[in-house]
Order: sequence, then structure tokens, then C-alpha cells
Amino acid sequence: MNRPIRWVGAAIAGLAILGASVRPAAAHRLEPINVEYARPFRWGSGVVKITHSRVHFNEVSNELEMEVELGLTDWLQVSVGQPVAWVTEPGEGANVGFGNLETGLRFLVAGGQPGDGYAVSLNPEFAFVSGATGVRDPAQEWGFLVHVDRYTPKWLFFANVGWNQGVRPGEEGVLERGVVYRLAAVRLLDKHWNPTVSILGTHEFPGDRTHLQVAPEIQYFKNSWVEFKVAFPISVTRPTASGGRVGFQVQASFALGRGSD
Repeated sequence: MNRPIRWVGAAIAGLAILGASVRPAAAHRLEPINVEYARPFRWGSGVVKITHSRVHFNEVSNELEMEVELGLTDWLQVSVGQPVAWVTEPGEGANVGFGNLETGLRFLVAGGQPGDGYAVSLNPEFAFVSGATGVRDPAQEWGFLVHVDRYTPKWLFFANVGWNQGVRPGEEGVLERGVVYRLAAVRLLDKHWNPTVSILGTHEFPGDRTHLQVAPEIQYFKNSWVEFKVAFPISVTRPTASGGRVGFQVQASFALGRGSD
């Protein structure tokens, strides 16, 4: 077995056991796979998310990512994500290895307190060139997003909107940059099953290319410690000749700490 895969498998198993033994961050339940809450985790709480994605809009790509989010104060959290990817390009073999290490902060700027029905946060992100050649993105990237969420007795609404770009031009001498927008609505159907739909978009410069997906999803709240989620991103814009239109994602999340309520 490939060494990076063994390492990630062992880490995932250990964190899954840890997550099953701690109290949840209940206020972050029912977060869609591709869209994030604005409210940070409070001090002493967090989550481990393990996500497998298979998308083939432009190339065949399988990715297993482990992400940890931890509250540092009642208004600030940190996140770290490490993917392992399997990428197959037309006419070539598969490349397997670590992707780039992804980091982020989340600053609460409005709402998010007990009794508030909304939250707004600022979210700088940075991805390091740390992965394997053939899998990683070739340039460091930074981003800045605004996250907004709204809660009602029957619905949760999410919006993540912002900008990302490379720190320097990539292999083709072009500085990649673009607008990012991710929207989602969660129907609070019952205690366990909650249907979700997300709209996921990017508009890239240069090239003036738009990529748009609609992702129906079902979220299963197993208990106060564990959630499972399945999504099927569907490409609305035209994929490449070698790509398809439907992807698949599955996620398990395990709560850490004393909760965020």
C-alpha cells in the first residue's frame, strides 16, 4: 500500500475513535459538505471531517480529505485540511499522493450569539505547495471569503462568497484568480434526515470561464457525536470532452470538545 495512504488511514482511524468519545459541537450540526457555517466553533470545541470526493468534470479525480476545525476563542477558529488524491488524466496513468496543505481562520464579526438567528464572519485561507507532483496545485494560493448563515425553525441558509488567487504565476506563466460563491439551503425535516441543496460556482480569470454545479445532498444526524452526508454534484456548465456531469461525495464528521452552544 502507498505510504501516504497508510498514514492518512491510520490518522483517520485514530481521530474517528477520538470523535466518538467526546461531546459534540451541536451548533454546527447539518453543515453541508461544500458550504460552511459563518459562526466559529467556540473555545474547547471543534470537529473532524473526513470526506471522499469523486468528480470527473475535467479529469477523473478521487480525493480523500481529513479536515480539523478547532475553536480558539468564542469568536475565532482555525482549520487545517490535508487531502490525498488519485488523479487520472486522459492517456496517462494515475498519480497518487498528498495534495496541498490547506489552512484557514474564521473571525466572527456579527451575530452568532445565543438567541441570534444569523452570523457573519471573515475567512482568510491559504494553501501551501506541500503535496506530491502530479497531484498538488503547482502554486501557493490565498483566498478571502465572507460567510453568512441564517437559522429559522425549519430551514438553515448558508452563503460563502469571496475571491482566491495564486501567490505567483503557475507553470504556464499565468496568475490564476477568480470569484467563488457557494450557497446552500437545509430543510430541517426531522431529527435524523435533512435534505440539502447547494449551488457551487467559480468564475476564473484570465479566460473568463464559469464553472457552476448544483449539489443535492442528504444529511443524516446519527446522534450527538456523529453525522453522515452524501452529495451528488451535477455540472450545469459544459465539462471538457473527457469529463462527465455527475460527481459523488460522502462525508463523516465527528464532534470534538465541549460543544459550541
